[in-house]
Amino acid sequence: MENYRTIEDIQAYSAGYAAAVADMVERDAKRRKRQRAAAQRRKHMLIQKLVGFVLVTANVLAAYIMDGDITAAVVLVPLGIYLMLTKEQVLEF
Repeated sequence: MENYRTIEDIQAYSAGYAAAVADMVERDAKRRKRQRAAAQRRKHMLIQKLVGFVLVTANVLAAYIMDGDITAAVVLVPLGIYLMLTKEQVLEF
């Protein structure tokens, strides 16, 4: 049995291999893009939760320092709690 390949067979194999490599490179680029987007979202949400925590903490301390005046805390404490607990991106920075 003879295993001679024609030039057409070799060209077809090369074209198929090149297409598979191009597809692999494209999928890898899409995966890296998704990973970068996910990392950015995690960073954004962490900062947003920290801002919420700072709002709540600052208002609790301000109420203590001002002898119980909680005028600003009426608005800012619920906002801080919302920022800490939501899964939406509320702040834009």
